Amino acid sequence: MSIHPVHDVSPAILPLPANITVDPDICTMAEYWRSMVRSGETIPHRDDLDPLLDVPHLVPNVFLADALDGGDDFRIRLCGTRIADMLGCDSTGLKLSELTTGHYLQAITSVYRQPLVLGVPVYSRSEFRPPSGEPIQVERLTLPLRRSPPEAPMLMVIQKFHGQRTPVHGRFAQVIAAASHSPESYDFTCYLLD
Repeated sequence: MSIHPVHDVSPAILPLPANITVDPDICTMAEYWRSMVRSGETIPHRDDLDPLLDVPHLVPNVFLADALDGGDDFRIRLCGTRIADMLGCDSTGLKLSELTTGHYLQAITSVYRQPLVLGVPVYSRSEFRPPSGEPIQVERLTLPLRRSPPEAPMLMVIQKFHGQRTPVHGRFAQVIAAASHSPESYDFTCYLLD
């Protein structure tokens, strides 16, 4: 399956500025992903990774997703417990289009499609500004994974949530719902990690 090109809604991918500090867990996941790349390849094969055994402390903040319809949608294959808690549900088995709609669906789908099109990890930062409550910042590293044809390529994504003094079960789902209809309530910035 080929992945559709990145659409105009995609944020530009910038070099990572020296003044941005990346969460240590995201750096660990990047190192793990790089260590799994086979000789002569640029992207690791899904069968070579076992985050549950290799980096179990990161798994609560990780999800795996299959690219669907050329990367126009993604199905969550595994959702870490921290992500499930922030969403208020375990999204395993759901498509992104079942979790959100509108502007936010277009934006996040484009962010997730970029590593598959470019064949490189993409680090992104988002800030969500809900109508009430504290803003939520999300750091994410989206990593492409190869699979044997005819299986669709996959993503492994680690997300770290910041900005809430007290995590609220399901709070991020409420923020995403608001972002679906209000593009001014969030922003994305994407970077290439060295």
